[in-house]
Order: sequence, then structure tokens, then C-alpha cells
Amino acid sequence: MFDFLGANAWMADKVLLATWESIYMVMISTVLSYLVGLPLGVILVATSEGHIVENKSVNTVLGSIVNAVRSVPFIIFLILIIPLTRLIVGTPIG
Repeated sequence: MFDFLGANAWMADKVLLATWESIYMVMISTVLSYLVGLPLGVILVATSEGHIVENKSVNTVLGSIVNAVRSVPFIIFLILIIPLTRLIVGTPIG
């Protein structure tokens, strides 16, 4: 089955296990994203101006939380790219 691996055929079980673990992690994160994101999105739309349950304070608080959490990956990216920026430009801020 794994003849294409040649000398590394002994690693086939590890590769299959690692693949399954990766798929499992993605499935868990997808389910969690739907369980958290879908209700948040519905609440944000329903409480926005001119919609079903117009509530500016709830919409503002939830919108601020969503915007703060949404920016976290970009902040992590900025921190991780500092060494590359320092290598290319000579300073960490570009």
C-alpha cells in the first residue's frame, strides 16, 4: 500500500496517525467555531439598528468583543514577522 515511501515505509503508521489527528483537530475547531460564531452573528444582526430586537448597547458590546478577538491572529502574525522585517530592513518596525 505504501510502496511509494520506499525506505521510509516504516513511518506509514505515524503518517496516518498524524493525518487523522490533524483532521480531528480541524473538525473540533470547526464545530466550536459554528457553536460560538453562529449565535454571535445572529445576535449581532438581530440587535443592530433597524432589525428585529434593536438593542444598541448589546450590539456595541458584542461587536467590540468580536472585533477584538478577530484581530488576535493578525497581532500574532505581526509579532512572528518581526525577525524577517529586522533581517530585510534592519529594524523591527520596518
